[in-house]
Amino acid sequence: MSVAVENVLDVSSMGQQAQDGYSSAPEAFKADIHLAFRSPAKTYSLSDLGINQQKRKAPCNFGVAEPFSFLSKAGVDTLLKELTSETVQNNCKFSTDRTPCCLRGTSDHSPFIRDLWSSPEVTDIVSAVAGIPLQLGYKYEIAHTNVQVDSPDGSDAPVDNWHYDSIPFVAVTLLTPTEGMTGGETVLKKGDGSEMSVGFPQAGYLIVLQGQHVRHLAKRAVSPHGRMTMVTGYIPADPLLSDQTVLRVSKMMSDLPTLFHQWAQYRLERFGKQAQLISQSFEEKHKETGQLADMDEVKAWCNNMIQYLQVTIAEVDKTPIAKYSDTE
Repeated sequence: MSVAVENVLDVSSMGQQAQDGYSSAPEAFKADIHLAFRSPAKTYSLSDLGINQQKRKAPCNFGVAEPFSFLSKAGVDTLLKELTSETVQNNCKFSTDRTPCCLRGTSDHSPFIRDLWSSPEVTDIVSAVAGIPLQLGYKYEIAHTNVQVDSPDGSDAPVDNWHYDSIPFVAVTLLTPTEGMTGGETVLKKGDGSEMSVGFPQAGYLIVLQGQHVRHLAKRAVSPHGRMTMVTGYIPADPLLSDQTVLRVSKMMSDLPTLFHQWAQYRLERFGKQAQLISQSFEEKHKETGQLADMDEVKAWCNNMIQYLQVTIAEVDKTPIAKYSDTE
């Protein structure tokens, strides 16, 4: 199934957004022009949400931040222009039963998108909100863009039903206007079973969520402008912190050879950094105290690394999952 973004979103109704008013020359990302960051009014820890951090093996206690200003109007407009460009439309569209229209791999076809999300300014913003240093995941998880299409039966069924994310942290940006929009909130499931809704006040706002440890869904929006959200995945920058990234539904909405290449590259690079840091820690301890490496500690680290490699191997299965379980 192929769904053109232009057919879902009436970009001409967005004033100067998307194509109108732009030259054809590529625009360079400039933080002072394209960002409009203001700290979130409130953040919630996993503990605040009644979620046991240790049971979920989460790398930190951060849960979610209330939506905060992230992109300027110029930033939103330029992203919309890039997403509706011919090269992105021709190379990045995917469709599944779960996600009827999405754009993936856009950072390979848009220097602006690549430079925005890889900029130190944006990485610092997301890291500061989450409370630990983060880094981008593999390329397909950079600027994944969901485009809402009308429900086939006209129902208000969620755009994305209850689930945990495949990558530890996500930064979700709304790119379409909220004027006249109803619905569209992200709903979180708290530890006691109750629900908490988080909604975007306007385009350019960002939600940061530890989505691999907070179960959530995306409600359907009713809007004259359509609805487009850009989702970028992050992992802990410290290779020794828990990274439970899996491929899951990524295999349903990616070019598999490209996905597996990115997966292998990221996993093996992180594995190498883990081994180097562990080795260095043993050597530093020996220099400081004269103590030799504790073999029980060595075995524990090796077992952790073996499990990491086993997951790496298990995920490289060319058969996408048939159904997505909200309990995974």
